[in-house]
Amino acid sequence: MKAGVPITLRLTSVDNRYHTDGGGQHQWAVDELDVSVVAPPLGNNSVTFTPDTPGTYTFYCDICCGGRANPSMQGTLVVEA
Repeated sequence: MKAGVPITLRLTSVDNRYHTDGGGQHQWAVDELDVSVVAPPLGNNSVTFTPDTPGTYTFYCDICCGGRANPSMQGTLVVEA
């Protein structure tokens, strides 16, 4: 991503409400950017945000599959100048 450029992130959950962990909801969040979006079971949701500061940020899901403690529920977002 480029700093100062708005982006819309669309998150989709392919799990139904009977998913054994999280009830089919999934999340994408970055604390430092004050952004979080939750997709409902078998649905989607979106959020638009503008990162102003270049850097490397950790995004995560804290709803299912072990949450934030699970390394497979995390990733890196790079914001360039």
